[in-house]
Amino acid sequence: CCYPHKRHGKNHGNGRGDIYQALVEERPYKDGLSHEVAMSILQKMAAEGQLDTDIIEDIHKCYLTHQKEMEEAAQKGKDRTDAPQKEQKTMYTGKAWKCPVCGYVYEGELPEDFICPRCEQPGSIFEKID
Repeated sequence: CCYPHKRHGKNHGNGRGDIYQALVEERPYKDGLSHEVAMSILQKMAAEGQLDTDIIEDIHKCYLTHQKEMEEAAQKGKDRTDAPQKEQKTMYTGKAWKCPVCGYVYEGELPEDFICPRCEQPGSIFEKID
C-alpha cells in the first residue's frame, strides 16, 4: 500500500493517489500541504462524488503506517530529523549545489555534514552549479 509514501503495492485506482501526492509534496511554485489539510480536500471531493471513499481510507491508513514506522525508526536512532531543513529563500549568493539523485538545489556554502532533505544522500555527491 502506501503509494503516497513511494511504496509499491495496492494501486489507488486511476491515479487518484496522485492527487494526494500533488497536495502534500512541495513544488517549485507551492509549499506542500499537511496530511490533515490534504485529507480534508480529498474528503470534500469524495462528498461531491469525485473520489471513492475507499481510496481516501487507503491513503489515510498508509499515512498512519508511515507515521508509525517513522516513530519506530526514531526510537532506534535511525531517523533523519537532524537533516538540515529547507533553506530560507535568499538572494542568490553565487554558490549553488545540485543533488544528482533528486535534483534538489542548495544555495550557499555546502556544510560538510549536509544531507539532502529530499532523498537523504550525502552532500559529498552534490555537484556545483556555476
